[in-house]
Amino acid sequence: MVLKPAIAVPVFLEKTKKTPLRWLKYHSFLFNDEQMIAFHNEVIKDGIIIPYQNQFYDIHWWASCEIQQILIQNFYSADSIQFNKIHITNECRLRYPNPDIGRNTFEKLIREWLAKQFIGNYKDISMSVKKSFPVILWRTFIYFIRHCCNSKTQNYSVSEDTIKKILSNESEILNQYLKHLKKYSSN
Repeated sequence: MVLKPAIAVPVFLEKTKKTPLRWLKYHSFLFNDEQMIAFHNEVIKDGIIIPYQNQFYDIHWWASCEIQQILIQNFYSADSIQFNKIHITNECRLRYPNPDIGRNTFEKLIREWLAKQFIGNYKDISMSVKKSFPVILWRTFIYFIRHCCNSKTQNYSVSEDTIKKILSNESEILNQYLKHLKKYSSN
């Protein structure tokens, strides 16, 4: 069986090693580390996940990673997997500095910005490993059924109609998506 997910990540030993289904070769994920991610070309063409959002870069570069994780969970979670046999680590082991404005204030700014991007509530990935077990198990089962029992080639691109149902008209992410859509449709 050949797996071709929309997004694939390895186990990052310092962050995702407590994954609840580590005995499986692969499974869905709720959080990842940006150190190493594989994207299907359709995901890149969508312009939702890449390029990174850099609105908060002047305050702290970590925001783009947090936003990307939330966007993955809202648009590509059904087609994203973690490969449990691939492990990576960060030998640097430096802790990230807290933003000058304070961590709570900074996280509040990110949440407020995200709330303006979406029409309704967006999926937030902040849950414990224990609570994540049923979600990951269910998503992995659905992934297996959709991808392994269906010989048809998967389409990972998010449709324009779906995007417009999820994102507000003033959304910076929607504008980024439409710009990429125009770029790739003219090629």
